[in-house]
Amino acid sequence: MAARRQHQLVAIATLLALVATACGGHSPSPAPASPASPTLRANVGIASLTVSGETRAVGEAYRVTLHLHESAGTAATILAVDLSFTNGSTALLSTHDDQPIAGGSNVCPANGSVDTKEFVVADADVSHAYATAVQAKVTFTDSSTAVATTTSSAAVPALPPTSPQTFTLAGVITDGDTRAGIPGASLSVLNGSNTGKSAVTDSTGTYVMHDLVAETFRLRATASNYDGGEQNVSVPAVPRADFILAKSCGYILTPSSGTVSPGDLLDTFAVTPTTANDCAWTASTPDAWVTIIGPTTGAGSGTIGYAVVPSGVTRTGSVVVSWSTGNARFSFTATASTCPAPTTLTFSSSAGGSFLTMGAGCIRGTTQTIDVPWIHINGTMGGATLLEVSVDANGSGAPRTGHITFVGDSLSTQVTFQQS
Repeated sequence: MAARRQHQLVAIATLLALVATACGGHSPSPAPASPASPTLRANVGIASLTVSGETRAVGEAYRVTLHLHESAGTAATILAVDLSFTNGSTALLSTHDDQPIAGGSNVCPANGSVDTKEFVVADADVSHAYATAVQAKVTFTDSSTAVATTTSSAAVPALPPTSPQTFTLAGVITDGDTRAGIPGASLSVLNGSNTGKSAVTDSTGTYVMHDLVAETFRLRATASNYDGGEQNVSVPAVPRADFILAKSCGYILTPSSGTVSPGDLLDTFAVTPTTANDCAWTASTPDAWVTIIGPTTGAGSGTIGYAVVPSGVTRTGSVVVSWSTGNARFSFTATASTCPAPTTLTFSSSAGGSFLTMGAGCIRGTTQTIDVPWIHINGTMGGATLLEVSVDANGSGAPRTGHITFVGDSLSTQVTFQQS
């Protein structure tokens, strides 16, 4: 009985101990654990993209630089940059770079910025259109080794206008007589896209014309006191064009026209050069009834005379002065000449003489024919207006009659001689 009671007491004591513990008794409790600090993660963004394009001998090339910024306060390692180029909805080409930061550190500092190196991406596929946009993807990590990406896009600027390739043309301008270079000669393009381009020769006669586009054009060379020259030139196939210029020659006639009256029958005009070169000239006439008086050749200033054969009608004639590159014409009018009406002269049986007033036009414009041997023409006087005639003595014992007949171009008359 006692043992049973003791066992009950032990059970009660154990139960009380358990109740005391459950009710917050004096048994000590463990201290609560402190919460763990959160881990910072890098946040890299593409602040901007700098993009340009260029034309190459084959295809195009694009230049891209990314401006990166970290905003979470922890450094980031830039693992790679991927670039994709498109034209509208058409993908053209892409590139991947594992060392995107110049210097090789590939780090974007906490709360800082960094620029990538300039990516130069060439597209040699001539079937591709020029890109209109580029998309950049940046892959980065931080101390937690977690990997993240960020993307951005930008338009590719249009290509600037292409300047045409230009060429030069060179040559020498020389004197046709001496073959020496002509300084100060001018070259000018007369037609085509190069119209207005010009050059001037140096002291040796050499010129260089710059900034010519490829084409065929007409080139003219001029120099003071020289005749100009022209030729077709194809640039760049023909990189040289030389000219040989002849000294210019020109004359004016003073006066340029005139009138010849029956009393004059001859006249003159002056030949005067229009350039500094006294080049040779010749004078000629296309009219058989005109005779050039004096020299028919010369050089420089001179005077040319001409005479006309009278006619019974008014007519026009000319004298032409010619030189190597041209000519000038002196034109004139010769008014009609007349002969007096037929007349009769009476002489005694003795030898004698007389003067006939015929007029210069009639005497010079006709051929005189005498039908008897005892009548003679001795000469002219008064500027060929008076005809001197004579008769021999008549010893036949009978009166006699003879004639001088005047015949020319629309001119005629007769003088009858009667001698007792």
